[in-house]
Amino acid sequence: MSRAAGVLPWLLPIAFAAVAWYLAAFRIMHALGAAEAAAAAGLVVALAVATALWRWAEHDRVRRALDAGRCPRCASALHGEHEHARTGVGGGVQLWECAGCGYRRSEPLTCEACPP
Repeated sequence: MSRAAGVLPWLLPIAFAAVAWYLAAFRIMHALGAAEAAAAAGLVVALAVATALWRWAEHDRVRRALDAGRCPRCASALHGEHEHARTGVGGGVQLWECAGCGYRRSEPLTCEACPP
């Protein structure tokens, strides 16, 4: 599945939520007597909501790709490697690398085989 196909289903809910929050912030600012700032406050709230939802959708898309062993950028197979934790030094790390596009990602991950 292409990147656009994974994000397109999120565009309508993101737009709907942003418009709804814009209207809510606009009305609240009017009710508080700050009519001059109502549009700006509504825009700031709408952008914050849209950004948060977009990042949520992007995180879900990347997580699904990593769980499937595919590169989130180019959909090639990923090489995954787990570095076990060392005694007295933090936890383990999971590494992913794509030979096709150079994508790299690491996340903390401690498994049952890692020393306490």
